[in-house]
Amino acid sequence: MLQTVQALDVSYPGNEPDITKNEIEENNSLLGGKFSKHYVSRGNRKHYFASLTNGKKFDFDPSLVYTFDFYEDKFDPSSFKLVLPFMSFDICKYLDSQPISMIGKVWDEDSELNGSYLFNFSVF
Repeated sequence: MLQTVQALDVSYPGNEPDITKNEIEENNSLLGGKFSKHYVSRGNRKHYFASLTNGKKFDFDPSLVYTFDFYEDKFDPSSFKLVLPFMSFDICKYLDSQPISMIGKVWDEDSELNGSYLFNFSVF
C-alpha cells in the first residue's frame, strides 16, 4: 500500500491533516529509517516500497494516524469514462451493470491475514 498510495501523511494523533482539503501533502518522516533522516519525496517513497525487501522492513504503528490519498487519474467515476490523452470513452457497456470495485488487501504470505480485505468499495 505504501507503494501505490498517491500521497501519504503519518502524524501523531491530533496533528493529522484536514481531509476536507483538496490535497494531502507528503509527510512520511514518522515511518522512521531513511524517512526520518531527510525528506523523501512521494516518487522516491513509491520507488522504495516497490521492493518487497524494503516493504518487509516496515510495520504500521497503531499509535500513529495514517492518512492516504488514493486517486486514479484515468477513470472518472462521475461519468464512468476512461480518460486517456486525446480521447475518452464510456465504459458502461463493458461493465454490463456491474459495479467497479476498489479494494485493498493484505499481502503478506507469512500472515494469517494474507488475502483479507483492508477495504472494499463498490461504485455503481
